[in-house]
Parts: sequence; C-alpha cells; structure tokens
Amino acid sequence: NTDGPHADEQCASWSVGMRPRRALALGLLMGLSVWGSRTALFGAAPVFAVLAWRRVPNLRWLLVGALPGLGLLLAPAARGDRGRYDSWLGDPSAWLHPLERLQQLPPPLLGVTDLIAQGKLLQAEEICRQFLLKAPQHVEGMRLLADIGLRLGVLDDAEFLLESALKFAPDNIQVRIDYVQVLRKRQKFAKALEQARQLMDTAPENPQFQSLYAIESMQTGDYETALATFDDVLKQVPGDPTTLTSKGHAYKTCGDYEKAVASYRAALSSQPRYGEAYYSLSNLKVYSFSDDEIRSMQEQEADQSLSHIDRVYLCFSLGKAYEDRKEFAIAFKYYERGNRLKKRQGSYRADQMSEDLQAQQAACTADLFSQRSGVGHESRDPIFIVGLPRAGSTLL
Repeated sequence: NTDGPHADEQCASWSVGMRPRRALALGLLMGLSVWGSRTALFGAAPVFAVLAWRRVPNLRWLLVGALPGLGLLLAPAARGDRGRYDSWLGDPSAWLHPLERLQQLPPPLLGVTDLIAQGKLLQAEEICRQFLLKAPQHVEGMRLLADIGLRLGVLDDAEFLLESALKFAPDNIQVRIDYVQVLRKRQKFAKALEQARQLMDTAPENPQFQSLYAIESMQTGDYETALATFDDVLKQVPGDPTTLTSKGHAYKTCGDYEKAVASYRAALSSQPRYGEAYYSLSNLKVYSFSDDEIRSMQEQEADQSLSHIDRVYLCFSLGKAYEDRKEFAIAFKYYERGNRLKKRQGSYRADQMSEDLQAQQAACTADLFSQRSGVGHESRDPIFIVGLPRAGSTLL
C-alpha cells in the first residue's frame, strides 16, 4: 500500500526482529525492482525505504541496499519533477545528499551509523574507535565519533574531534555544522557564531547557512541581526514553519509578545501539523488557546499519520490549554499521554539513576568528609552558578 500512513505502519511492523543483513538484502531487492519496473513500483519501494530511514532506525540497512535503484528513481525528482512526493515526503534534495554520503561510507562506519540510530552508543563508539585506529584521519569517522560524544555528553572530546576534522577537511560542510552545534552546547557562542559566519561566506544565499547564522546571532544577543537573517530565509522559503517558529523565539526573548504570537501563528497557518508552534504558544505561559485552536489541535493529534514529536508537542499543548480552563481531568489525560510518548525517546533509566545515587552515598561517608575537614575557602558567602540549565535562574 503506497499511502503514507499505511506504509509507515508497515515499516513499524516489519522492524521487529529485522537483522541488518536481512534488511540489506531486502532493500537491494526493492532497489532492483524499482530499477526494473519504475512504473509499477513508483510509490511502494521508495516510500517504504524513505519511511524506514526516517522513522524506523532498525531498517536503515534496507535503505542502504535500495540506494542504487532509489538513485535512479529520485534523480528526476531532484531535478524538479517531484510529482507525488511533494505532498508528504518533502523536498528530495534535502535527503539526497545524506544518502550519497552514506553510499561512500566504509562498512564499519555504516554499522556505526545504524547503531547510533538504535541508541547503542557504547557499541557504536567501540567500533568507531577501532576503525579510527586503522584510519586515524578519516574525517567521517571522526565526525561520527564526535556525534557519539555529543550524545553521551562528552562535549570536550567532541569539540576536539571536529576541530581536528576541520583541519583535514576545511571544506566539509557537515563537519562545520556539527562543530557549530557542539560549540553552542559548550556555550562558546562567539566561536560558534564565527564558524557560522564562515559557512555563510561560502554561500551567502544558502538558507540552511542563513538559518544557522541567525540562531548563533540569537545566542550572542544580536537579535536584530537574527531577525533580519530569518527574514532573508523566509524570502527564499516562504512560510517555512521552522524559521517562523525560530523567529517567534527571538521576538519572545526580546519581550515582543505580540510579534512572537503572530510568528507562531504564521507557522501554523503554513503547516497546521507543526506541533512545536503550538507548544511555543503554550510556553508563553500567558497565552490562552481559542476554541478553534483547541479543536484544530485535537484533530491533528487524532491523525494517525502525525509524526511522533509533533504528537508529543500537541499533547503537552492540549494539556496546558485544558489546565488553563481548569478542566483538570482532560488536561491530565493529555499530559500523561505526552509524557508516555516522550519517555519512549529518552535514555533516562530510573534504576540506573538509583544505582548512581547509591554509589555516591556509599562513597561519601562521614569519614570521607572528616578527612577533608578544613579544606576549602573559609568565607560563608553564597555561591551562585549562572548561565547553566537548572541553575535556579527563574527562582533568583
């Protein structure tokens, strides 16, 4: 069945127990089928494979196998003959480049990519490190290891790897983009802005580079430049919901409530399924959803083809909407659903946290502190940690 939602369900059901070798073989057969009978399988094979890549990480090997046939099929789409893909797959040029990069990866790094998608980060790290021992200057290997470090919170190692990779391949766009993101995570905002500016200098009209530059400008407090650059993006990609939402964030931080609301609403006018815009409205704290907006959110949330993250955003937004109306039973229902969905994405494990706390309790005994009596500064002045998440800035 080539219908988007049904194909998505098919992907999910096939993902159980699918081993990489079997998925690779199946993908190859599908790719060859597309090549041999492009008319008969115009929708089924590529739709299945693209949805597998986007939403079912266990089937990424299927897409790798299907790449030869998909390349032949998608080439006309990338040249502008997008046809039926336009409605819900999006712009093929947005994911053709990553597919080409995958085709060039050595098999061990393909395996690393798959393990990262499955959340098996330690296993992926081990394979990646073993590969880099044999090819220490392999740029994509360094980038993948940095990606693992970023996901594990080892930001200093990730920064060093990407900085080194850029020395070997200064024109590698993806490495520089990843480098900007790591610098932002490490709150090195000025340095991240400079890297984003370098990307802009290579292609001043590139909307992706413009968007990244606008975001880094926001981080350094230059909201005037950020807003102007978001406008430049919107001239090339009118109605882009992501850009409109980011623009709303900038207005919100500047304290311009009305313009923030208008920007979030513009994002929803362009893409009613864009859950982050609804969530951003609810996160304004003082915004009240209208009856029509609540009705629209409920209709979108009930749509089985809605993406996972959009459903999470909508559930939390509906929870806030009904909480504001003091309809607490309905609010709790949506909050509970949103948290249940969100939990599926997270890596938090209560038992692991309990083990960590018990280990700290076992190590931090009275003897440990008595041995260190008198250590430290004698001043009793309070210490405030600022500029870090959960540091108490709201309370202060």
